[in-house]
Amino acid sequence: MERVKVLSMLILMHLPSSKPVANRFGLIMKHVNIVNDIMILRFVKYVLGILVGIPMTVSGQESPPGGVSLIGGDFLNSFKLYSGSAAATKQEKTITGQSFSKVAELSTHKETSNFWGAEYSTPLTRPVEKGGVALLRFYLRCTSSQNADGTGVVQAYCQKASPDWDKSVSQQIVIGNQWKEFLIPFAFSSSYQPGAAMLAFGLGASKPQTLQLAGVKLLYYGTKIKVDELPKSGETYAGRNNDAAWRTEAQNRINDIRKGDFVVRVKDANGLPVVNADIRVEQL
Repeated sequence: MERVKVLSMLILMHLPSSKPVANRFGLIMKHVNIVNDIMILRFVKYVLGILVGIPMTVSGQESPPGGVSLIGGDFLNSFKLYSGSAAATKQEKTITGQSFSKVAELSTHKETSNFWGAEYSTPLTRPVEKGGVALLRFYLRCTSSQNADGTGVVQAYCQKASPDWDKSVSQQIVIGNQWKEFLIPFAFSSSYQPGAAMLAFGLGASKPQTLQLAGVKLLYYGTKIKVDELPKSGETYAGRNNDAAWRTEAQNRINDIRKGDFVVRVKDANGLPVVNADIRVEQL
């Protein structure tokens, strides 16, 4: 707080002004008080967010106002599980220590190659228009996985609820055993009436795994806001670090497959070889 107060005073004292010094000092103190009030309000909102679960993004900012829910009621009641080839099961669990207490525990028991091998989904309850903007947000963690790195794999997507299953957004998520909030803004690729589109989490494309999902919300803003004006969580995936093993393997494949020796023969206009020619090669 003191740093903010001093910085504010220094900034205002160096601003050009035709007002007397006394008036300028009064403006400075007024500004400092406003800044302090804002900082206090932000701190109170942050504490309240922890205590009572006010929706906050990973950066501590609230989602923009004006969004309407596209999901009917609580997600635990509106979502249904399609077990599919992954032989998925669902349980509702109660947890502590988070801003939410109820979670959907989703388990797959067979390995599948397609993410739609098991699907946890719900139809959208309101009409949406092409180009309309929405924000998907949810909490996720993996509690058990037979994948080599111990992570879980989920595909989050919003699509047409009938063939050709056109997707407005589809994002693969690789998640560890710690809770993480995801925020995925997108625009609808077509207009849909209620029930003609769906929100889903694909649980296939993985070895058997158990995931916990909570706080699922899909807020619709229409065309009054742009996608890049909505909050977005950073995409993560296993092996993102610079020293990940796959990067070395990929570089080796580049050296073996995409690189090779070549010979340049320089000839003059008559087709005769040019001796000691200077050449320059530029890769585009």
